[in-house]
Amino acid sequence: MGLPVSNGHSRAAAAVVETSSESEDEEVEQRSESITDLSLEYLQIKKLVKYLKAGDQTATVLTLCAMLNLNLMKETYQLAIWDLKGLEVLLNLLDTKEERCHIGSLKILRQISHNVLIRRAIVDMDGLRSLVRILDSLVMDTKAFAAETIANVAKVQRARRNILQLGGVPKLVKLLDCEPNSVNLSADQEKSVEVARCAALALWSCSKSTKIKVAISKAGGIPLLARLLKSSNENMLIPVVGNLQEFASVKGCRIAIQTEGIMEDLVKNLSRNNDELQMYCANAIFKCAEDEKTQELVLKHSGLQPLVSLLSKSDNKELLAAATGAIWKCSISRKNVDKGRCPAGLVNMQNPTPVLALCWSTLCAPED
Repeated sequence: MGLPVSNGHSRAAAAVVETSSESEDEEVEQRSESITDLSLEYLQIKKLVKYLKAGDQTATVLTLCAMLNLNLMKETYQLAIWDLKGLEVLLNLLDTKEERCHIGSLKILRQISHNVLIRRAIVDMDGLRSLVRILDSLVMDTKAFAAETIANVAKVQRARRNILQLGGVPKLVKLLDCEPNSVNLSADQEKSVEVARCAALALWSCSKSTKIKVAISKAGGIPLLARLLKSSNENMLIPVVGNLQEFASVKGCRIAIQTEGIMEDLVKNLSRNNDELQMYCANAIFKCAEDEKTQELVLKHSGLQPLVSLLSKSDNKELLAAATGAIWKCSISRKNVDKGRCPAGLVNMQNPTPVLALCWSTLCAPED
């Protein structure tokens, strides 16, 4: 008897075609080759999708394994799966009771969902409903792969709206709860940390929406992110700080960031040898420094000097802009100016930007 791959209705029939522009998320690049070309990759996927549709439980699992042996990050494979209705089959497998099928399907989905067309198709086919539901699984790997797939799909605006409506935000926040710095982690604890990292990635994609930022805060996300910020793993820290710098644009969230003691760890991570992490930390400080309380916290934790040190990385414009903005906001506080002694760092900059010039004029202004 074949493994059921339908939840009682056709996902393709349920797909809603929307013509509205999503330029704020991403643009689909024009492709020079037709996805229906009978290339070797296309024929491989055609055969595997056929087996997925017709095979029994064991054959389905073996077919998923065979598909995972392909380079699914290659666009030709991704588009072939989409064109041959393989995506619909993969999503329907999430509605079966076979855990091996869940894991195999999710391992594929988390890779092919890097493709813009696949992301939008998942939204159109109501695939997020299954992905959000499966976050309640008792299997750690299943939850991690589902969250990672959601992280990709949520780069589409409509997906974020759906995730909010489906109750996905509190489920993702719940997955952040782990102890990332425990000594001698067990295998299950290590998996729990990985689940939290994937959940942080998903929330980061979702946090482009102001409504979702507020929902994450209400669900208790900021204290959990504050705990994860103690991690020594940069792969964990980047999505965590990525979230925090998004939340910092909302006043209520800024207050939570202040009260959770997050500023100290943001300042500490400015000294890590990771440009991306440094940029997000500086950007979070820049946004939070709207408030005088944050300016005082930057002074308390000696944060101005590491910010000034980042100005030497003049080849990284994004990092330079974030550090410059943070210095500018913090330099509003006269205490920071007196304590930071940052004019030397600024004066050594070549080709200063207008914002740097503003920092300089603020820092060097005589006291009244």
